Order: sequence, then structure tokens, then C-alpha cells
Amino acid sequence: MSPYYGSRHQAKRRALLPAAYGRPCPFCGEPMRRGQALDLDHRHGAMSHARCNRRDGAQVTNRQRAEALRTLRKGRSTMTVTAAAVALEVSSDRTHTAVVMASQLEDDDRVMLELVAWLDGSTAGVGEVLRLRRELPERVLRAVVVDPLSPAATLIQPLQEAGVELVEPATRDAAVAGGWFLDWFNSKQLWFRDPHPALAAAMREVDLKSLAGAQTLDRRNPVVAPAVAAMWALWAVLSVPEEPEVQIFVG
Repeated sequence: MSPYYGSRHQAKRRALLPAAYGRPCPFCGEPMRRGQALDLDHRHGAMSHARCNRRDGAQVTNRQRAEALRTLRKGRSTMTVTAAAVALEVSSDRTHTAVVMASQLEDDDRVMLELVAWLDGSTAGVGEVLRLRRELPERVLRAVVVDPLSPAATLIQPLQEAGVELVEPATRDAAVAGGWFLDWFNSKQLWFRDPHPALAAAMREVDLKSLAGAQTLDRRNPVVAPAVAAMWALWAVLSVPEEPEVQIFVG
């Protein structure tokens, strides 16, 4: 993960933009005109209509999502998860919702990160969280995280209404979460099991921002939502303690 990749991507987009006007979009074939939203697309490495590029990306990830979930479920059956945390992040343009789970495994010093859902829209995600709660033992799923100062803040109420107890990190936690994420990534202690294409794209695009002298992930690029969710999931699985067992004494 290079903290400057996103900046280089934007620089390439700015360089290609002037020559793109009047040329056909590689997806729809219609001309690209001034005033239209244009992307440096993920498939051709050329300029395209933003709506075409994002529609194509959503279709690709949705086709792969079902297979990815089947693979993850099959893989989990052979692993012992000792602790897990789930985090949700809505992209800055509010077109997608990322649901990421961080898992600690028995006899493994690494943390496994999985993008278990990359959903259309900004109101999705509740069903995925409820599914994960059904699949994982209560004592294993330590936390469900939503940053109350993020675009995902609109999911707090529907999650709570569905009976999900949430962890809402404070601003100071973002500095810790960002530092841990970078440290664990650089030390190769993060395991991206069966990487989802949206998470792979997020890791390529991620940039950093300063936060009270520290660094954390910059969420302004809508592509990086899965990486931000991964950051919070890692933070939660490392910092939220296991609840003690309730002991009942009968006299």
C-alpha cells in the first residue's frame, strides 16, 4: 500500500482529461463532453463517463460477491476464529456500503480481513450484520463498529433498531486505528483472505491524512470505503475486550 498512490492516480486523470473531451466513452461509446463527470476507469486505464465506470465496477463486484461469500464460508469451516469484529463504511459519494470483518485465528499471529459485502447504496448492511451474528458465536463477535462522524453514521439508527449493539469510536481513536492499520500492513501481519476486487482497489487507492500529529486513512475518495472499514474492524478486534462470562452461584 503506497500512501501516494491515490495522488498519482489523480495526477494521471488530470493529464488525460483535456484529450478526453469529444472522444467516445470506452463503455457506452457516447462522446465525453465538458461538464460531464469523468473517471479514469478501472478496466481500460482511460477516461470514461463516471456513471459508466461505476456501473461497470458495481456489476463486476456483484457478480464476484456471491462466489467470494461461498469461498469464505467454506474456508471458515476449516479455521478456528477466536475473536472477530465487523465494521461498516459508506463511500463518500454514498453509492456503496462496505462491510468488513477482522478475525483473529487460533495459532496465527496475523489478523484476517474479509470484505464480506460491497453493497449498492447507503442504506444497506443491516442484513449482512445480522447474518454474521447468526453465523458466529456471541462470544467470538466482539464488536460491530460504525464511526459516528463518517458517512456510515446514517446506519447507526437502523442497526440499533435491529437490536445490534454498536461500538462508536471517538475522534482520537482514528489516530490509533490508522497507526495500527499501517503498522500491521507494513509488518505483513494482515491477511487478506480471498481478496475482493473492491478491497483490492481500495488498498491501491488509499491516501493518508494528518490527524493531530498522527496519520489515518483519508475517506474522501469513494473507492477507499472498504479500506476504511478494514481499518476500523482491525482496531476493534485488537482493542475491544472479551466480555467476561457470567457466573451464577447457587447456594
